[in-house]
This record gives sequence, structure tokens and C-alpha cells, in this order.
Amino acid sequence: MNPPPFPSRRPGFGDIWALTTVLALLLGVLLAVTPLRRLLHLGIPCTFKSVTGIPCAGCGSTRVLRAFLSLDPWAALIANPLFALLALLFVGGGLFALFRVFAGKPLSEPATPPAWFRWALITAVGLNWLWLVIDGR
Repeated sequence: MNPPPFPSRRPGFGDIWALTTVLALLLGVLLAVTPLRRLLHLGIPCTFKSVTGIPCAGCGSTRVLRAFLSLDPWAALIANPLFALLALLFVGGGLFALFRVFAGKPLSEPATPPAWFRWALITAVGLNWLWLVIDGR
């Protein structure tokens, strides 16, 4: 007798988010506890800043990851506040999605955000960029 086949379903949004979060956390642990940690100190220069002299909106994201791996959230928040908050939301949401997947309640696809949310996000990116320019990152 053959065992019954696994019920097949197509991976959904929550499945992919949960898997990506688990892989990102595993990579973070690998970078934090192995000699590969030296890769975080390579200091890849920002092309936009090299050409214009002004930091881009993503400048400091490597420092954010390095600070999180060193368990220093304050340094992460100062390096690039928006990227630090988005990284925390990504991991938190991914862990939530993972629990939902294991509970058999997958997440649905996200709806298109309302206009006020898109404007708030654009404003947050602009304020974050202003912080980076003023801070001299």
C-alpha cells in the first residue's frame, strides 16, 4: 500500500514571505557567528554618493544590517531609520506569516494600498533621505 499523497496547493504570498524570512534569518545567523562576518565590513561604496556627493535614500543599509547582527538596534536606527524599521517589519511580518502557515491559515495577497498610505510612504522616504543628508551619511 502506498501512503496517501500530500495535498498539493500552490504556495501563496504568506508561504513565500515566511520562507524568505527564515532564509534571511539563517543567513544573518551565518554571517554573525562565522568567519563570513568579515563580508559585512567590506564597505561597498554607494555609486550615487560617489557621483553626486549626496547620500542616496538607501545609504546606511549595510550599517543597519551590521548593527542588527551586532545586536545594536540603536545604531541601526541612527544609520538609516526607515530601512531599520522596514527590516524589523519584514522580519516580524515574516514570522507572523510563518505561524499562520503552520496554523493552516495562509495570508492572502495584499491589496493595493490606499492613496494616503502611498503618500505617507513617499513622505517617509523623503524625510529619511533628509535625515541622511543632514547627518552626512
